[in-house]
Amino acid sequence: MKTLLGQGLTISRVTVAAAILFTMTAFSPEARAANPNFDAVVTRVSIPDRIEIGKTARVSVTVTNEGYADWRNHDVKLMSQIVAGPSGRGQNIPELLHFPTAKEGRNSGETWTFQYDVKGPDTPGDYEMEWSMALKSANFGKCMRHKFEVFGTNQAAEIHEGDIKYSPNPVQPGKKFSVSVLVTDTGDVPFKVYNPTLKMSVVKKPSGSNSACIEKVFNTRFFKPDGKKWTFEQSLVAPTQEGAYAIRWQMCDGSTTIGDSAQKTLNVVVK
Repeated sequence: MKTLLGQGLTISRVTVAAAILFTMTAFSPEARAANPNFDAVVTRVSIPDRIEIGKTARVSVTVTNEGYADWRNHDVKLMSQIVAGPSGRGQNIPELLHFPTAKEGRNSGETWTFQYDVKGPDTPGDYEMEWSMALKSANFGKCMRHKFEVFGTNQAAEIHEGDIKYSPNPVQPGKKFSVSVLVTDTGDVPFKVYNPTLKMSVVKKPSGSNSACIEKVFNTRFFKPDGKKWTFEQSLVAPTQEGAYAIRWQMCDGSTTIGDSAQKTLNVVVK
Protein backbone atom coordinates (compact mmCIF):
# COMPACT_ATOMS: atom_id res chain seq x y z
CA MET A 1 0.00 0.00 0.00
CA LYS A 2 1.24 3.55 -0.78
CA THR A 3 -0.08 6.97 0.45
CA LEU A 4 0.08 10.02 -1.82
CA LEU A 5 1.71 12.91 0.09
CA GLY A 6 -0.72 15.63 0.93
CA GLN A 7 -3.70 13.78 -0.59
CA GLY A 8 -4.58 11.24 2.04
CA LEU A 9 -5.22 8.68 -0.75
CA THR A 10 -4.15 5.07 -0.61
CA ILE A 11 -3.42 3.07 -3.83
CA SER A 12 -2.69 -0.63 -3.95
CA ARG A 13 -0.44 -2.38 -6.50
CA VAL A 14 -3.52 -4.21 -7.80
CA THR A 15 -5.21 -0.89 -8.58
CA VAL A 16 -2.15 0.39 -10.44
CA ALA A 17 -1.87 -2.83 -12.46
CA ALA A 18 -5.56 -2.67 -13.38
CA ALA A 19 -5.19 0.93 -14.55
CA ILE A 20 -2.21 0.03 -16.76
CA LEU A 21 -4.11 -2.94 -18.27
CA PHE A 22 -7.13 -0.71 -19.01
CA THR A 23 -4.90 1.84 -20.73
CA MET A 24 -3.22 -0.83 -22.90
CA THR A 25 -6.56 -2.40 -23.85
CA ALA A 26 -8.27 0.88 -24.64
CA PHE A 27 -5.65 1.78 -27.25
CA SER A 28 -5.12 -1.68 -28.74
CA PRO A 29 -6.22 -1.66 -32.44
CA GLU A 30 -7.50 -5.22 -32.13
CA ALA A 31 -9.63 -4.32 -29.13
CA ARG A 32 -11.10 -1.32 -30.94
CA ALA A 33 -12.77 -3.69 -33.42
CA ALA A 34 -15.30 -4.39 -30.67
CA ASN A 35 -15.39 -0.74 -29.60
CA PRO A 36 -17.94 1.89 -30.75
CA ASN A 37 -14.99 3.82 -32.20
CA PHE A 38 -15.01 1.22 -35.00
CA ASP A 39 -18.44 0.46 -36.34
CA ALA A 40 -19.84 0.14 -39.85
CA VAL A 41 -22.86 -1.02 -41.82
CA VAL A 42 -22.71 -2.65 -45.24
CA THR A 43 -25.79 -1.06 -46.79
CA ARG A 44 -25.72 -2.43 -50.33
CA VAL A 45 -24.06 -5.20 -52.36
CA SER A 46 -24.29 -5.30 -56.15
CA ILE A 47 -23.13 -8.42 -57.96
CA PRO A 48 -24.69 -10.15 -61.00
CA ASP A 49 -27.17 -12.90 -60.19
CA ARG A 50 -25.41 -15.15 -62.73
CA ILE A 51 -21.68 -15.23 -63.55
CA GLU A 52 -20.32 -17.35 -66.37
CA ILE A 53 -17.27 -19.53 -65.70
CA GLY A 54 -14.09 -17.65 -66.61
CA LYS A 55 -15.91 -14.35 -67.21
CA THR A 56 -15.36 -11.11 -65.27
CA ALA A 57 -18.09 -9.45 -63.19
CA ARG A 58 -18.09 -6.13 -61.31
CA VAL A 59 -18.82 -6.09 -57.57
CA SER A 60 -19.89 -2.94 -55.70
CA VAL A 61 -20.17 -2.84 -51.91
CA THR A 62 -21.49 0.31 -50.19
CA VAL A 63 -20.46 0.94 -46.57
CA THR A 64 -21.26 3.60 -43.95
CA ASN A 65 -18.86 4.45 -41.12
CA GLU A 66 -21.08 4.44 -38.01
CA GLY A 67 -18.26 4.65 -35.49
CA TYR A 68 -16.35 7.63 -34.14
CA ALA A 69 -12.90 6.85 -35.53
CA ASP A 70 -11.29 8.25 -38.66
CA TRP A 71 -9.94 5.19 -40.50
CA ARG A 72 -7.03 7.05 -42.13
CA ASN A 73 -4.30 5.60 -39.89
CA HIS A 74 -5.72 2.12 -39.37
CA ASP A 75 -5.61 -1.13 -41.34
CA VAL A 76 -9.33 -1.19 -42.12
CA LYS A 77 -10.42 -3.49 -44.96
CA LEU A 78 -13.51 -4.80 -46.67
CA MET A 79 -13.68 -8.54 -45.98
CA SER A 80 -15.46 -11.13 -48.10
CA GLN A 81 -16.07 -14.81 -47.48
CA ILE A 82 -17.96 -17.68 -49.09
CA VAL A 83 -20.61 -18.88 -46.66
CA ALA A 84 -22.17 -21.45 -49.01
CA GLY A 85 -21.20 -23.03 -52.32
CA PRO A 86 -21.07 -26.28 -54.32
CA SER A 87 -18.20 -27.54 -52.14
CA GLY A 88 -19.54 -26.21 -48.83
CA ARG A 89 -18.67 -23.31 -46.56
CA GLY A 90 -15.35 -21.50 -46.24
CA GLN A 91 -13.96 -22.27 -49.67
CA ASN A 92 -10.78 -20.47 -50.65
CA ILE A 93 -11.53 -19.35 -54.20
CA PRO A 94 -9.17 -16.48 -55.11
CA GLU A 95 -11.28 -15.55 -58.14
CA LEU A 96 -14.11 -14.47 -55.80
CA LEU A 97 -12.31 -13.22 -52.67
CA HIS A 98 -10.93 -9.67 -52.51
CA PHE A 99 -9.91 -7.55 -49.50
CA PRO A 100 -9.58 -3.90 -50.59
CA THR A 101 -8.22 -1.44 -48.01
CA ALA A 102 -10.05 1.74 -47.01
CA LYS A 103 -7.12 3.90 -48.14
CA GLU A 104 -8.78 7.27 -47.58
CA GLY A 105 -9.75 8.69 -44.19
CA ARG A 106 -13.43 8.01 -43.64
CA ASN A 107 -15.08 10.14 -40.99
CA SER A 108 -18.06 9.16 -38.89
CA GLY A 109 -21.25 9.13 -40.92
CA GLU A 110 -19.56 9.00 -44.33
CA THR A 111 -20.72 6.53 -46.96
CA TRP A 112 -18.66 5.22 -49.87
CA THR A 113 -18.50 2.30 -52.30
CA PHE A 114 -15.79 -0.31 -52.91
CA GLN A 115 -15.66 -1.53 -56.50
CA TYR A 116 -13.62 -4.44 -57.86
CA ASP A 117 -13.83 -7.31 -60.36
CA VAL A 118 -14.29 -11.01 -59.70
CA LYS A 119 -13.97 -13.94 -62.08
CA GLY A 120 -16.34 -16.89 -62.39
CA PRO A 121 -14.57 -19.91 -60.80
CA ASP A 122 -14.24 -23.32 -62.46
CA THR A 123 -16.97 -24.95 -60.39
CA PRO A 124 -20.53 -23.99 -61.38
CA GLY A 125 -23.36 -23.92 -58.89
CA ASP A 126 -25.10 -21.72 -56.32
CA TYR A 127 -22.95 -19.49 -54.09
CA GLU A 128 -23.63 -17.21 -51.14
CA MET A 129 -21.09 -14.64 -49.98
CA GLU A 130 -20.82 -12.27 -47.03
CA TRP A 131 -19.20 -8.83 -46.88
CA SER A 132 -18.17 -6.94 -43.72
CA MET A 133 -15.56 -4.47 -42.50
CA ALA A 134 -12.53 -5.53 -40.46
CA LEU A 135 -9.75 -3.96 -38.45
CA LYS A 136 -6.72 -6.18 -39.03
CA SER A 137 -8.15 -9.69 -38.46
CA ALA A 138 -11.22 -8.70 -36.42
CA ASN A 139 -14.55 -8.09 -38.18
CA PHE A 140 -16.80 -5.31 -36.95
CA GLY A 141 -20.17 -3.77 -37.75
CA LYS A 142 -23.09 -5.21 -39.68
CA CYS A 143 -22.49 -7.46 -42.66
CA MET A 144 -24.55 -8.24 -45.75
CA ARG A 145 -24.97 -11.43 -47.78
CA HIS A 146 -25.82 -12.03 -51.41
CA LYS A 147 -26.55 -15.14 -53.49
CA PHE A 148 -25.56 -15.74 -57.11
CA GLU A 149 -25.06 -18.56 -59.60
CA VAL A 150 -21.91 -19.55 -61.47
CA PHE A 151 -22.70 -21.31 -64.73
CA GLY A 152 -20.93 -22.77 -67.74
CA THR A 153 -22.10 -23.35 -71.28
CA ASN A 154 -19.35 -25.19 -73.12
CA GLN A 155 -18.32 -28.84 -72.80
CA ALA A 156 -15.31 -29.62 -74.98
CA ALA A 157 -12.39 -32.03 -75.26
CA GLU A 158 -9.41 -32.74 -77.52
CA ILE A 159 -7.88 -36.12 -78.37
CA HIS A 160 -5.00 -36.49 -80.83
CA GLU A 161 -3.76 -39.66 -82.49
CA GLY A 162 -0.24 -38.96 -81.22
CA ASP A 163 -1.52 -39.06 -77.64
CA ILE A 164 -2.91 -42.61 -78.02
CA LYS A 165 -0.41 -45.31 -77.13
CA TYR A 166 -0.63 -49.12 -77.17
CA SER A 167 2.20 -51.16 -75.68
CA PRO A 168 3.28 -53.44 -77.16
CA ASN A 169 2.01 -52.79 -80.66
CA PRO A 170 1.93 -55.22 -82.40
CA VAL A 171 0.72 -57.56 -79.70
CA GLN A 172 0.28 -61.33 -79.81
CA PRO A 173 -3.28 -62.80 -79.88
CA GLY A 174 -4.78 -63.22 -76.42
CA LYS A 175 -1.86 -61.45 -74.71
CA LYS A 176 -2.01 -58.45 -72.43
CA PHE A 177 -1.21 -54.97 -73.66
CA SER A 178 -1.59 -51.52 -72.11
CA VAL A 179 -3.40 -48.46 -73.39
CA SER A 180 -2.67 -44.84 -72.49
CA VAL A 181 -4.76 -41.98 -73.87
CA LEU A 182 -4.19 -38.31 -73.10
CA VAL A 183 -7.32 -36.11 -73.27
CA THR A 184 -7.36 -32.32 -72.79
CA ASP A 185 -10.40 -30.72 -71.15
CA THR A 186 -10.90 -27.59 -73.29
CA GLY A 187 -14.41 -26.59 -72.16
CA ASP A 188 -15.40 -23.98 -69.60
CA VAL A 189 -17.33 -26.64 -67.68
CA PRO A 190 -14.68 -28.94 -66.14
CA PHE A 191 -14.90 -32.73 -66.53
CA LYS A 192 -15.03 -33.06 -62.73
CA VAL A 193 -18.39 -31.29 -62.70
CA TYR A 194 -20.31 -33.62 -65.02
CA ASN A 195 -18.04 -36.71 -65.11
CA PRO A 196 -17.96 -37.64 -68.82
CA THR A 197 -16.65 -40.97 -70.09
CA LEU A 198 -14.01 -41.96 -72.63
CA LYS A 199 -15.35 -44.62 -75.00
CA MET A 200 -13.07 -47.10 -76.76
CA SER A 201 -14.77 -48.75 -79.74
CA VAL A 202 -13.55 -50.87 -82.65
CA VAL A 203 -14.64 -49.37 -86.00
CA LYS A 204 -12.77 -51.81 -88.26
CA LYS A 205 -11.61 -55.36 -87.58
CA PRO A 206 -10.78 -58.67 -89.32
CA SER A 207 -13.80 -60.56 -90.59
CA GLY A 208 -15.32 -62.84 -87.97
CA SER A 209 -13.29 -61.42 -85.11
CA ASN A 210 -14.77 -60.84 -81.66
CA SER A 211 -13.49 -57.44 -80.50
CA ALA A 212 -15.66 -57.05 -77.40
CA CYS A 213 -12.62 -57.52 -75.18
CA ILE A 214 -11.21 -54.17 -76.32
CA GLU A 215 -14.41 -52.13 -76.34
CA LYS A 216 -14.34 -50.30 -73.03
CA VAL A 217 -15.68 -47.22 -71.23
CA PHE A 218 -13.37 -45.19 -68.96
CA ASN A 219 -15.14 -43.08 -66.31
CA THR A 220 -13.45 -39.84 -65.26
CA ARG A 221 -14.55 -40.52 -61.67
CA PHE A 222 -11.72 -43.04 -61.36
CA PHE A 223 -8.94 -40.88 -62.77
CA LYS A 224 -7.16 -37.74 -61.55
CA PRO A 225 -6.24 -34.90 -63.89
CA ASP A 226 -3.05 -32.89 -64.11
CA GLY A 227 -4.64 -29.50 -64.53
CA LYS A 228 -6.76 -29.89 -67.66
CA LYS A 229 -4.85 -32.98 -68.85
CA TRP A 230 -6.42 -36.38 -68.22
CA THR A 231 -4.49 -39.61 -68.80
CA PHE A 232 -6.58 -42.78 -69.09
CA GLU A 233 -4.59 -45.99 -68.62
CA GLN A 234 -5.57 -49.64 -68.41
CA SER A 235 -4.28 -53.11 -69.14
CA LEU A 236 -6.35 -55.13 -71.65
CA VAL A 237 -6.23 -58.50 -73.40
CA ALA A 238 -5.82 -58.55 -77.19
CA PRO A 239 -8.35 -60.32 -79.43
CA THR A 240 -7.50 -63.92 -80.34
CA GLN A 241 -7.69 -63.36 -84.09
CA GLU A 242 -4.84 -61.80 -86.02
CA GLY A 243 -5.31 -58.61 -87.95
CA ALA A 244 -5.58 -54.84 -87.74
CA TYR A 245 -8.10 -53.33 -85.32
CA ALA A 246 -8.95 -49.68 -85.91
CA ILE A 247 -9.95 -48.25 -82.52
CA ARG A 248 -11.82 -44.97 -82.08
CA TRP A 249 -11.58 -42.90 -78.91
CA GLN A 250 -14.38 -40.46 -78.05
CA MET A 251 -15.34 -38.41 -74.99
CA CYS A 252 -19.07 -38.61 -74.20
CA ASP A 253 -21.61 -37.19 -71.78
CA GLY A 254 -24.20 -39.93 -71.81
CA SER A 255 -25.21 -40.32 -75.46
CA THR A 256 -23.80 -36.90 -76.41
CA THR A 257 -20.32 -36.78 -77.92
CA ILE A 258 -17.86 -34.15 -76.68
CA GLY A 259 -15.32 -32.81 -79.17
CA ASP A 260 -13.81 -34.76 -82.06
CA SER A 261 -12.78 -38.39 -81.84
CA ALA A 262 -9.35 -39.81 -82.65
CA GLN A 263 -8.42 -43.18 -84.08
CA LYS A 264 -5.41 -45.48 -83.89
CA THR A 265 -4.83 -49.06 -85.06
CA LEU A 266 -3.85 -51.99 -82.88
CA ASN A 267 -2.07 -54.76 -84.74
CA VAL A 268 -2.50 -58.31 -83.49
CA VAL A 269 0.23 -60.58 -84.91
CA VAL A 270 1.47 -64.11 -84.22
CA LYS A 271 5.23 -64.07 -83.81
